Amino acid sequence: MLEFKYPSFESTELSEKEIAMLLKGPSDVPANVGAAEQESAASETANEPVDALTAFLEEPMSGTDELDDFSIEQLNALLGEADPQDDGDTPVDEDPPEEPQEEPEPPRKRTKLTYYGLILIFASVFLLCAVYLGKYFTSTLRAQDQYDQLASLHQQATGGYDPTDPTLPSGEIVPTAPGETRPQVMLPEMKAIYELNSDLVGWIQIPQLKIDYPVTQTPNSRDFYLYRDFYKRDNETGCLYVRENCDVFRPSDNVVIYGHAMKTGSMFGRLYKYQTKSYWEENQYFTFDTLYERHTYQIFAVFLTSGIQQDKNGKPYGYPYHRKNDFKDAADFDQFIADIKGAAFTGENAYVGRALYDTGITPQYGDKLLCLSTCEYTIDDGRLVVMAVRVS
Repeated sequence: MLEFKYPSFESTELSEKEIAMLLKGPSDVPANVGAAEQESAASETANEPVDALTAFLEEPMSGTDELDDFSIEQLNALLGEADPQDDGDTPVDEDPPEEPQEEPEPPRKRTKLTYYGLILIFASVFLLCAVYLGKYFTSTLRAQDQYDQLASLHQQATGGYDPTDPTLPSGEIVPTAPGETRPQVMLPEMKAIYELNSDLVGWIQIPQLKIDYPVTQTPNSRDFYLYRDFYKRDNETGCLYVRENCDVFRPSDNVVIYGHAMKTGSMFGRLYKYQTKSYWEENQYFTFDTLYERHTYQIFAVFLTSGIQQDKNGKPYGYPYHRKNDFKDAADFDQFIADIKGAAFTGENAYVGRALYDTGITPQYGDKLLCLSTCEYTIDDGRLVVMAVRVS
C-alpha cells in the first residue's frame, strides 16, 4: 500500500488549502510544492478519492476539532489504495473474460418418446400374437378332442377292419356300379354319428396321416363348415366338407373334399407328405365311406396349383380342378387326367402349378375319382391336391 508522505510539521493540523492541494492532480500542484509532494499528487491520478473523503473535504471547515478526528493514518489508508507504480497510462488489470461454458444438452424428449412408443408397439403386437396363437391352439385342440371322440364312436361300430388294406373282409362292403341305386340301409357306424348331425355324408380314414374324420355337406351353403366344427360351432379347424355341386351318393365322377392344413397337423395338415414320391410308394391307399357304402381309394396323382381362377388381366390362373365334377364323355375325362398329371401346367396357356411326380397309374373313363384339397403356401393362394381313384 502506498504510504502518504507529507511535509514535516509539528502539528497534525493542516489547513484546508494544504489538504486540497495534496488531493489534486500533478498539473494543479503549484511550483513551490516540494518534489515529494508532486510525486505523491501525480500518483493519485490513477484513482479518484473515495466518495466519503471527497464529501468530507468539500464540507466547510469550522475548526481544528474536525481535523483532529481525521488522522493522518486514516488519510494514508484512503490514499494508499492507489498503486505507486501506476503512472496513470497503464490500464487497470481486469480479470480475463471467462470462457463460455457449453450448456448441457436438454433431455432428448422426442427420442425417448420414440423409444417408448416403439416398445409399446412391439409389446402390443407381441401380446396380440400371443392371444391369437393361444386362441388358435386352444380352439384346435378342443376341436381335435371332439373329433377323437367321434372317431372312437365310429371305430367301435366298424368291427376294427384296416382301412388301408385294399382287400377288405367279405361282407363289409356294399358294392355299387355307376348308375346303380344306392341301398337305403345306413351303415351302423354312420348311424350313431348321423344322429348327432344330419349333414354327415361320409367318413374318411388315412391312418398313417392320423386322418380319421367325418365329412359333411350343406346343399344351401357351400362353405358352411369352412370355419365350423362338426357340431356347427365356430372354430378355426372347421370340418371336412363337400360342396353342393357334388353328389356323394350317386356319386359324381369327381368328388372334392375340402379341409384346412392345420399347423398342428390335424385335418389335412399332413397331406403335404404326399409331395414326395417315396412316401406315396409306401402309403397309396385310404378309405372313404358314405352313409351307405364302404370304399377304398388309391392315390394316382399329386399336384399344386392356385385357388385364384383369373389373374389381373383376366387370363386363367389356377387350374379349375374343383369344377370338373362330371365328364360328358371319355375324351373329356381323359383330358382331365392328362391335365392333372402335368399337361395343364405346361405349354403356352399353362396354368399356374405343377404335377409333382408320375405314379404310373392312369384311371379310365367310368372310374370314380376322389379329390382331397387343402392349402399350400409356395404359390399365391396355393392348393395342394391329392387325387385318388376308387378301387373297391
